[in-house]
Amino acid sequence: SGEHDIDAMLIDIEMPRMDGYTLAGEIRKYSKYRNLPLIAVTSRTSKTDRLRGVEVGMTEYITKPYSPEYLENVVRKNLKLG
Repeated sequence: SGEHDIDAMLIDIEMPRMDGYTLAGEIRKYSKYRNLPLIAVTSRTSKTDRLRGVEVGMTEYITKPYSPEYLENVVRKNLKLG
């Protein structure tokens, strides 16, 4: 893509040192990444967790387990490939 040096980012919510919500918030501070698709990948399924994802700018919220086909469809949709 011409706008970003990356096209999309998969972010695990449960990471050491910095959780995925914090990472997404930090990424969104940069204007060049304001429209970058951020796809949360997590085992957290609560409505509160999903809302937090929306608040920090996650584009999608995928809960584990998921099929490779589902992940591919979500990524394609966010890259406008299908």
